Amino acid sequence: MRWYWIVGAVVLLGFIFGDDDNPSSIITSEPKTPTLTATKSTRLSNTVERTTSISLFVTGNAVNVRSGPSVGSSILGKKYKGDVVQKIDQSGNWTKINFGSSFAWISSNYVSSQRPIAPSVRSNPQPKRTVAAPTSREISLAKKEIIRRSIAQYPGSCPCPYNRDRAGRRCGGRSAWSKPGGYSPLCYESDISNARVQTYFARVRGASN
Repeated sequence: MRWYWIVGAVVLLGFIFGDDDNPSSIITSEPKTPTLTATKSTRLSNTVERTTSISLFVTGNAVNVRSGPSVGSSILGKKYKGDVVQKIDQSGNWTKINFGSSFAWISSNYVSSQRPIAPSVRSNPQPKRTVAAPTSREISLAKKEIIRRSIAQYPGSCPCPYNRDRAGRRCGGRSAWSKPGGYSPLCYESDISNARVQTYFARVRGASN
């Protein structure tokens, strides 16, 4: 019975003091969560100044751009009608604008948010040339010339009744003018319309000018 008491004592001691293999001997504790303290920096490094610009149009011709908001300031350059400038600030009647890599000033009287209207280009129309109406004599001569050209274009020897054939006989009713169809040469002034006369004068006078 002595060995029984010895084994019981060993088991009791193991239960009391515990070891790594006994789950009951593991004492759990909640880990402490580290407290994170957020800090705000009251000073910003590399601070960038932000400016808001407004696009404006130059409305004047060759407007001076100055180093300061007064007519006594030195002139840095010029802006022309329709140019776009970036407004940064305003001082009285002067507008501060971006100018190259720096700033400059321009009179507010010559800038606007509205695009200026380009002036219409007025061409100088050439005065219409007045041509005198042809006289009756000129019309008669024109008709004779029209008849001459018409007869010259006919390939035969009898274009008109008053012409003569190669044998010297008067063409009369054998002429092309007397026969319907085919060639229709102009033989008399009554054959020529006013429109044909006007076309003749337009071509002749146009060629001489």
